[in-house]
Amino acid sequence: MALTGNWLLIRRIVTTALYKLLRLVFITVQSIFWQLNGTARKVREARLPHNYERSAQVLDVLLVHQFCGAQLTTIDSFICTHNRFEHPQYIIDNDNVTLMTISDHDAVFGEPARRGMHLWRSEYSSFLRSAQLQFCRRLIVVPLSTFHRTAELIGDPAGQLIFLSHTSRCGSTLLTQMMESTRRCVALSEPHSTVVVVTKHRKSGGDSPELRQLARDVMRWECRPYTSLEVCIGTGFQCHPTHPAPSRPAFIPIRPRTSFFSSATIPASVVFGCCPIQ
Repeated sequence: MALTGNWLLIRRIVTTALYKLLRLVFITVQSIFWQLNGTARKVREARLPHNYERSAQVLDVLLVHQFCGAQLTTIDSFICTHNRFEHPQYIIDNDNVTLMTISDHDAVFGEPARRGMHLWRSEYSSFLRSAQLQFCRRLIVVPLSTFHRTAELIGDPAGQLIFLSHTSRCGSTLLTQMMESTRRCVALSEPHSTVVVVTKHRKSGGDSPELRQLARDVMRWECRPYTSLEVCIGTGFQCHPTHPAPSRPAFIPIRPRTSFFSSATIPASVVFGCCPIQ
């Protein structure tokens, strides 16, 4: 029997608390082990600018946990073990690797178990971040300096870019799947990296050279080239339908010809969509 209401909330709180405790113990033991076998030293050396060729750390995912599906993805959502160091070109050469999230110091990519698994496709999940949590078996962590350097190698996307800002229950997921069905478009449903850029833009209170670089390189990575595909981005944000799309101020300075749309529904429709009428 499925739990509902308060019991579901209690279960999530308990499982999250147990996960955090488990991760704390695991990370502590792992840190000691890494110090003893030299892995910690290699991780520090890999972050140095002159060690670009081995700056991508590959981690095997052991366990994934989030309190709920709306929680933003961070490295804390994973318990991982060290696998190896790779040349960052590995990420570029494998187009099944997707950008997962960005912190103040690192960019985290996710790699599924098999090649050819493009997790932005709706056959895996309605949302990219959900597919990454479910199907990624390895994480690839690179310093931000490496992230920006590889973005320069990828270059600016050649296709038309479209940002779709939306409210709940407005049909944006269906619209994203319709764009994907053309087979001429990469439709990314709620990529977390764009949320990071918008959040940083709001917190900083405006534009800056560092934010422009981050926004430009996030767009380059999310719109990495696929053969014979015109790339467009479908991002999901909660916004009032009469306000500009929240992604616009963060991305328009580095891509003025990008299209921004909003999809919204009235509150009554959201209520009726969530709660069946008896």
